Amino acid sequence: AQVRLGLFRAVTDEKGSARVEVPKGEFPLIVTRAGYEMPERKIKVSKDVRVRVGGEALPEEDPFAAWTA
Repeated sequence: AQVRLGLFRAVTDEKGSARVEVPKGEFPLIVTRAGYEMPERKIKVSKDVRVRVGGEALPEEDPFAAWTA
């Protein structure tokens, strides 16, 4: 997954973990991965913090849905 914390970015490893080093402050946390929906939220950083983000699998799109007879 792609992880964005404000202007700072990272990519998760095979275990789904990512480490992002940022200065103190409040940042929007955005996590994206194809086929999943994850809510955006704000994270206040004043010391080391660990955040767990859960994603919801989106239903597969039907490639023939646009075709009508």
